[in-house]
Amino acid sequence: GAPEIEDEDLAGALLDLVTPWTAESNGAARAVLVEGDATAAASLVSGDHLRIGPLEPEEALQRMAWAAAGGGAHGRRRGAAFGRSMAWYVAGLAAGLRWPIEPAELGRALDGLAWYRWDEGEPEKGWVLRLAIEDPSAGWAAAIGATDVLEEDEEPAG
Repeated sequence: GAPEIEDEDLAGALLDLVTPWTAESNGAARAVLVEGDATAAASLVSGDHLRIGPLEPEEALQRMAWAAAGGGAHGRRRGAAFGRSMAWYVAGLAAGLRWPIEPAELGRALDGLAWYRWDEGEPEKGWVLRLAIEDPSAGWAAAIGATDVLEEDEEPAG
């Protein structure tokens, strides 16, 4: 029930992490920003059940880079360099930094944010990114829930 915040730049950047999943494959994604904490943001994206746990900033960057580098089940892979760049870009937006970002500046800024992973308490299949970012001092949080599943034909024709 947390009020949503309009931030097209950060929400768009979070969704850009998984564009091949949604544009070229079977994927779906939703990103939200709210006034409140990471649990409130992830709750708007998740189903009925939610389990959430903290991530180190390095783990959050790795998860974002992995998602942005890959193509999901059927999309074109964009590569590790692109994935790293997107992860830095999203983290910089979340931290309120202007692009381009110096590594030391990003490292210091990430210490002010809290990062979380979350799931819905069931085994996950395919490509999954469930990430939440919280800025405790500013009182906002963001979450992305994205999945892409390799769908196989039920039975071969013929």
